[in-house]
Amino acid sequence: MQYKFTYPRRTDWTTRWVEFMKDSKDLAEDLCLDWSELNCISWCCQWLEECTGHNPYDEYFSNVKGIKSAVRAIRSRGYDNLDQLIGSYLPEVPLSMAHTGDLVVVKTNWQDVNIDDSLKAVMPHAVALADPPFYFGVTLYGLAKGPLYEDGVKAFAVGRKA
Repeated sequence: MQYKFTYPRRTDWTTRWVEFMKDSKDLAEDLCLDWSELNCISWCCQWLEECTGHNPYDEYFSNVKGIKSAVRAIRSRGYDNLDQLIGSYLPEVPLSMAHTGDLVVVKTNWQDVNIDDSLKAVMPHAVALADPPFYFGVTLYGLAKGPLYEDGVKAFAVGRKA
């Protein structure tokens, strides 16, 4: 399969990871999900830019202002769900092989969000960053940390061979 996002990690990606996560943790309470300003995908794409120098967010989600427009952006490009979109960009790897800085999709707690089930089907998971054995992601309540192998569903390699 030909992946759309084939940029390698920068040689100093580990230093960039430490700085990105330090900054994110310093702002943890302010990193709340707000579809028009910040969401799990845009935050992860900020990391992709730090890690590789390239950010795919604008191609798909630059006009996203809410979950409905995010779903339209996914469907209008021929994908059934967010997992498929990510899988067209990045190679999927077994969850147990996720490395620090890889993207992961994790179980989503939709009970705090009042949306239609058809929208949930297109965005069944949240996107987060792996830091085994944990993951970090943007939530309604700020930056969150969770157990990767318990909540993780799929992992995608960022800037490295699968």
